[in-house]
Amino acid sequence: MTRLYLGHLAGHFSTLGLVGLPEMAANLMRDADLWVDCEARAVREAIGLEKRVVSFVREVAEEFEAEDDCLYNVEEVPAESTAYRFALSDLERFKEEFSRGEVFIPMHDGTPYYSNSIVPYYAPVPLPDRVRWEAEVQPEFTGGVMMHIFLDESPDPEALKKLVRRIAERTKIVYFSITPTIAVCRRCGWQAVGLFDKCPRCGAPVDLWSRIVGYYRPLRNWNVGKRAEFRRRVHYGGSSLL
Repeated sequence: MTRLYLGHLAGHFSTLGLVGLPEMAANLMRDADLWVDCEARAVREAIGLEKRVVSFVREVAEEFEAEDDCLYNVEEVPAESTAYRFALSDLERFKEEFSRGEVFIPMHDGTPYYSNSIVPYYAPVPLPDRVRWEAEVQPEFTGGVMMHIFLDESPDPEALKKLVRRIAERTKIVYFSITPTIAVCRRCGWQAVGLFDKCPRCGAPVDLWSRIVGYYRPLRNWNVGKRAEFRRRVHYGGSSLL
């Protein structure tokens, strides 16, 4: 089947995927509060560290290409299940160091996970700072990258239009998404953008829909690690887009 439809694999890539870059920076800097305090100087150091790591992996990919005569790329992989699996493995491996506060692994209600972004989505940073810091590292990748802008309310169309133009025209962001969280009532079908627990119309439970990585799914269908990550996501409102 592959031979019939593809003919050859000359244009296909083997991918070196990175996950957990923000947590790597926090651990190498020995600063567990790096992405809590988000002090500008410390974050700039972390971003520089991430940039150097991606650049190094890209050089390794180029060496692989020369050795194998095959194409390689370096990607900010979605890591839908890997981000949780790796964090769980590290928590078990470094449980003593973690208990002493010597290792940083983000958690929510006891569930660990790693980030698949440059600036973690749990970091309480203003949107312009997130865009600026992501733009410093995204171009270092040769494969896919993504910066999600999570929204907890319906944006003004004109404000959203201006935001998209500013990011596209004035920054080095390679790829980004506008991702409103959508609540849908299981009983009456009511829906709206926002982080609702119950339907304001009939009082029934609602399903929250958002991007687990690049595609929308109801939160109840996500794996436990991604659900934990969602609960700590920073969502932006309409005023954040101005």
